[in-house]
Amino acid sequence: MRILLGTNVLVAAFATRGFRLDILQRVLTEHRLVAGGAVLEELDRGDLR
Repeated sequence: MRILLGTNVLVAAFATRGFRLDILQRVLTEHRLVAGGAVLEELDRGDLR
């Protein structure tokens, strides 16, 4: 299954340990992570409101 995670989930997964990191690890091992253009642009420019 393809899964799209929001920018806030991705940033929180890398910044802290906990539930969001668990979600990311599960997606990476059991599914296919996809990223849309808007998410990639937010990550690139640091627009993490």
